[in-house]
Amino acid sequence: SEIQSSIMTNLAHVVDFIALLDPEIPLLRTASLLGRIFSISADYIPDHSIAANEAAFQGPMLVISAALFIRSIFPVLMSG
Repeated sequence: SEIQSSIMTNLAHVVDFIALLDPEIPLLRTASLLGRIFSISADYIPDHSIAANEAAFQGPMLVISAALFIRSIFPVLMSG
């Protein structure tokens, strides 16, 4: 629905803003990954499809965000 889409869009913006405030890298990477997921969800929810231009941008950005997230938490996981 439009309300769910709006919520996901707002969450994506909030997460992006939080990422600017906290310099801790794993938290930034987590916020970035969540932002991508919320953004994709916001596009998908209203009509159960993703626009081609949105998929072309968000798909690679999701992969990059996930790779950076894994790279940032891997040392934390190995040390603990």
